[in-house]
Amino acid sequence: MKYLKESVKELARYWYICLLVGSFLLFAIIIRVLGKPNCPVYFLFNYPCPACGLTRAWLSFFKGKLSEAFSFHPLFWLLPVIAILFLIRKNLKLKRLYYKNLIWVLLIAIFLLTYLVRIIIAYPEPFVTK
Repeated sequence: MKYLKESVKELARYWYICLLVGSFLLFAIIIRVLGKPNCPVYFLFNYPCPACGLTRAWLSFFKGKLSEAFSFHPLFWLLPVIAILFLIRKNLKLKRLYYKNLIWVLLIAIFLLTYLVRIIIAYPEPFVTK
């Protein structure tokens, strides 16, 4: 019974993530059809989000243009690391690493610090809303 409850919780978590990602993609498609910027955050706030440039970075990486990929987003390489951490969470030896909050706080801090540096360098003007 305990296993069933855990399975239902995990399934619910996956559905929640799918719903969240699906909603984001639907919003992105709608604003793309309207001819607006691709990023929903940029569309709403007229400012790039912390993930701005990740898609272009990966496209450049797969084309073999590594320096261009880093210029689009310097942390694009962290996404596979995060995915691997998520996938190994069931491994008994590495389970503690996944459930330690320090690693997640560190990853979030790195992304936010990079975002702030990019905003200060690339977008020094104040927020402008249209």
